[in-house]
Amino acid sequence: MVGALARPLKLDVFNTGDYLGAVAEEARAESICKFLYPNDESPAGRELRLRQEYFFVSASLQDLVDRHLASDGQLRSLATKAAVQLNDTHPSLAVTELMRILVDLHNFRWDEAWRITVATLSYTNHTLLPEALETWPVDCSSACCRGTSTSSTASMSRIWRWRNNALPVTSISAPRSR
Repeated sequence: MVGALARPLKLDVFNTGDYLGAVAEEARAESICKFLYPNDESPAGRELRLRQEYFFVSASLQDLVDRHLASDGQLRSLATKAAVQLNDTHPSLAVTELMRILVDLHNFRWDEAWRITVATLSYTNHTLLPEALETWPVDCSSACCRGTSTSSTASMSRIWRWRNNALPVTSISAPRSR
């Protein structure tokens, strides 16, 4: 995935004498998986950390969905064949990413995608220490996480009302994002 997105060498930039600039895109793409858990005290460190988390969550879910489609031919039964345990805050991006995959890539209506997501994913967090609970600024997550910000922004109020029992799970619905 990283190699397919990054051009290894921008020859036109190289020929102007900007040798570092010619390989900057490739270096940035490789940084996603070259060094895990960078110091996230700086904005650049936080962005890299979020990009890493999103990359691994997205790649794992895309693989899961592709394998399920290959063996079952459809995604409505995903939760009967796969259970994804989200342990701690790092993989919690899986909620919005699975929604994005189901709604945007496989044309599910939001309410059906939500039922599949809730049935497939489970969450456990073993600590409530503030330093263990990651939060991300909206502008950083929008820049780093492809289309998930559109899906999550449209969905968060519905999810919170459901969480607080203001809505039954069957009444949560939203227009399909595009």
